[in-house]
Amino acid sequence: EVRAKLAKIFNKETPMKERLEMEVAMMRNPDESSILTEFKWKVDRKQFNLKILESFEAQQELLDRNLKEEAKRAKEEEAEMARKRREKIEAEIAKQERELEIERQIKLHKAKNIAMGAEEVRREAEKTAEAVLRNKTRKEADAKERERKIQEFIDGPGKDMTDVERELKIARMLNSGEL
Repeated sequence: EVRAKLAKIFNKETPMKERLEMEVAMMRNPDESSILTEFKWKVDRKQFNLKILESFEAQQELLDRNLKEEAKRAKEEEAEMARKRREKIEAEIAKQERELEIERQIKLHKAKNIAMGAEEVRREAEKTAEAVLRNKTRKEADAKERERKIQEFIDGPGKDMTDVERELKIARMLNSGEL
């Protein structure tokens, strides 16, 4: 009978008015009162322990969730750092490749300049050689022409002259530029 009363008092489906009336009736009876008080204390303690357990479980879930989020964030940060390191390394490699390409271009340019300089020197040497050859040929042609004119003079008008007159006349002609 006490169990039935306790069950009715702690049944949440029982209307509040009935539960309170039964509780007051049990409190008036000293035997039932101590049983009710002890039962209430046990139920309250059980509810308190359940609430603490629920609170602990909620905190544990929150902690687990935070740990998972932190692990995920750490993994993302690590991936980001790895990506940045990889980009930095790639940028350094690209920079070194550009520097090597610039050095290669400089060497190629120097070689071209040297080749162009050598080619220019060769052309200048050829021009000089041609000019020297032209001058030599022209001087030889001029000398032959003078010799021819002198011979014509000797064979023509200077034929009747004495050797001294002829040589003087040839010298004057050479000085005046007639020959």
